[in-house]
Amino acid sequence: MTRLDVALREASAALALLRDARLPVARWERVETIVTRLEEAMRDSDAAAVLGAARNL
Repeated sequence: MTRLDVALREASAALALLRDARLPVARWERVETIVTRLEEAMRDSDAAAVLGAARNL
């Protein structure tokens, strides 16, 4: 398993926790920013950035 695979698994787990989350609007705006960074990191296959974004979720 590559470092990117590990990072993607962690990101998937973090996103799954958000599925049923109830957060104030301001928190969802922060989540949206992080998810956008996650998307960019995935597009670039940047394992470190994927992991960083996942851990910020």
